[in-house]
Amino acid sequence: MIFSKDDIQAWREIAPKTLRNKPDEEIVAWIERCNQQGTLHIQRRSQTKLPESIGALQNLHTLILGECSLITLPESIGRLKNLQTLVVSLCEILTTLPESIGQLQNLQTLYIKNCKKLTTLPESIGQLKNLQRLDFSYCKNLSMLPESIGALQNLQTLYLKDCENLTTPLKNIGTLQNLHTLILWCNKNITMLPECIGRLQNLQRLDLRGCENLTTLPESIGTLRNLQELNLYHCKITALPDGIGHLQNLQKLDLYGCNISVLPESIGQLHNLQELNLSSCKITTLPESIGQLHNLQELDLSYCKITTLPESIGQLQNLQRLNLDWCKSLTTLPETIGQLSNLWELSLQRCYKLTVLPESIGQLQNLLRLDLRSCKNLTMLPESIGQLQNLLRLDLRSCKNLTMLPESIGQLQNLNTLDFDDSQNSIVVPESIKQLRNGVVRVFDRMSLKTLLSMFPE
Repeated sequence: MIFSKDDIQAWREIAPKTLRNKPDEEIVAWIERCNQQGTLHIQRRSQTKLPESIGALQNLHTLILGECSLITLPESIGRLKNLQTLVVSLCEILTTLPESIGQLQNLQTLYIKNCKKLTTLPESIGQLKNLQRLDFSYCKNLSMLPESIGALQNLQTLYLKDCENLTTPLKNIGTLQNLHTLILWCNKNITMLPECIGRLQNLQRLDLRGCENLTTLPESIGTLRNLQELNLYHCKITALPDGIGHLQNLQKLDLYGCNISVLPESIGQLHNLQELNLSSCKITTLPESIGQLHNLQELDLSYCKITTLPESIGQLQNLQRLNLDWCKSLTTLPETIGQLSNLWELSLQRCYKLTVLPESIGQLQNLLRLDLRSCKNLTMLPESIGQLQNLLRLDLRSCKNLTMLPESIGQLQNLNTLDFDDSQNSIVVPESIKQLRNGVVRVFDRMSLKTLLSMFPE
């Protein structure tokens, strides 16, 4: 490679600090090493442009530009025929990309992230026939994607996190037949998904969290037979289409904060579902079909308005975690809850209307943690609680109407934490508590602590 004096001076500004005062020959040697190694990483805030001669680095396969003051990239970038990875990150005054970027026929990864002044993309981006990964996350002023993006037939992942001003980001999305991951966080311009999204037969992950104006899902969502994760966290979805039940490979469904009041019966057809988050939804009941989710491991119903659980809840033989925190209207738990043989965490914080627990609670032989904090109308614990041989922690803080512990409490030989607080001075503790030889009672009132600890053997 032959470089002019001006070229060498431009490269000197890019070179590592240890080389900047070296003779021209050493700068050229460094350029040639970068070309031979195939990697060039430039991270310098004062860097305002790249030398046009960068296009001469024909062996370059990875180019990383971080925290530079570039306004654009040189047209010669398109001559890097062997470039496979181009990363431009935190170049906050970058406004455009050159049309020549479409000439990078071997490019597989294009990350343009945190470039807050980038507003448009060149149409030539659709010519990147081998592109597999495309990420424009946190480009907050990017207003539109070129229509040619639909021509990226080998694209597998598309990340558009927090591109809050992006309009119609899903236009032509249905042509991306090899797409398996689509991430669109916090986009206020998405109000609905196009029917064509159902054509993405290889899609495995669809993440639309924080799209606060998204209110509906198309029926075609049910044709995404390979979808494994659907995240609608804090969207304003009001209902799920019946077609949701056709997602036979779905493993994780996050509906946190959605405006859904009723779940369709077809939810029970999601036989591979492992995690279901309904926290802060408006649902008041669960369909009986919920019991058909035989692979469900985590169910989050916190902050919902449910009054009870369906009897079919006991059919969830693989359920490990059940969160009912802040279900202020919950009055009872069904006896079938004792059939949850793999449950290890049951959280009922601030279930203010819950007055008793079912006797079947003692059948939860794998339960490790039972949280009843601030269940202020809970008046008693069932004797069967002593059957929870694997229980490690029982939290009874602020259970103000709980006046006594059952005699069977002493049978909890693996209990290591029993939580009270200073509002429970009058609670009657049975003599059997002395049997908790491995136990630790943690109380936040010194008098209570002294009283209770005195009951333990030396």
